[in-house]
Amino acid sequence: MAVTTPPLEPVRTLQAALISGGVPCVVGGSALLAARGLIERVNDWDLVVDAERGSDGVRVDVSTTAEPGAFGLWHGMRLGRADEWAHAYRAMGRESRAALLAT
Repeated sequence: MAVTTPPLEPVRTLQAALISGGVPCVVGGSALLAARGLIERVNDWDLVVDAERGSDGVRVDVSTTAEPGAFGLWHGMRLGRADEWAHAYRAMGRESRAALLAT
């Protein structure tokens, strides 16, 4: 199945820069569904970060090309966990998307 996506390079570069800067992050949403072969079109990128709330900020060089690591990769991007995204979709009232991830 061919998947249509927005441009990949900006989100790959941003994710790698964030990870290199010590900010854990994953791609989820429709990209996660597409990576699992459940849909054919990614309309936008959902990049989720995990950083301390209220921090003074994190300096990130977005020109870096550091590899993000090797777990749950799709097109060179780290993916979020299906169970967490299923929960998020339910919280947003998007049960049909949550159900796709339960398969």
